[in-house]
Amino acid sequence: WERHELWTSHNGFSQVRLQRTHDPLDWGELSCWVEDVHALGHVAELVVVDDEFDTTVYHLSLAEPSGGHPTLASISDAKRDALVAACGRAVNVDGGFFIGHQDEWPLPTVGVPHFSGRFLRPEEHQWLLGLEAADEGLYASLMGRGLLLRPGFKYGCRWRAYEEDIEVAHAPWLIQPENEAPSTWEEVCLAVRLAEGVNKRWLCARSNVPGHSFLNIKRVG
Repeated sequence: WERHELWTSHNGFSQVRLQRTHDPLDWGELSCWVEDVHALGHVAELVVVDDEFDTTVYHLSLAEPSGGHPTLASISDAKRDALVAACGRAVNVDGGFFIGHQDEWPLPTVGVPHFSGRFLRPEEHQWLLGLEAADEGLYASLMGRGLLLRPGFKYGCRWRAYEEDIEVAHAPWLIQPENEAPSTWEEVCLAVRLAEGVNKRWLCARSNVPGHSFLNIKRVG
């Protein structure tokens, strides 16, 4: 409740959890708690206490990252066929795949220009060929949201996700799959601090039935 409100006359503003930095995480249970809290119209607030008994406050919410880039489903059948054909003649080189391609590339969000062709990461090559990935469809789900994905190595995560072209705006999202996400609140604090230090939002991506959900943790105090 707000300080000036009587608990008997108001449904409340937020629900608060208290954690120590070394406490383990259950991402599934945490996401369910956030959903339940938001269903009541409350803010999901989490307070982390460190070993000096100082506190850091976080707000937790479910995000829907999306962008304005063309998706595989939005381009023509001819362009999709051209992509598959190009991937079929790709050369495995230096941890990725090189495709000699002189014409306009049908899907700019996939691969990067490299000499007289296109260089694709393994996940991009695999996705274009329609091969089953080990990430439970997470990469495909994000690409279907119109995002441009680039490696998040510099930021300690799997991907940085762009809503607009790289030349136009910075990536607002840093996305980490649940199986690679922090296991303690100390690790979460470090990840969120790094993301917010470069004006980005950190998301833990979870596989649900159906689809995926994205839990955002934001430091507020």
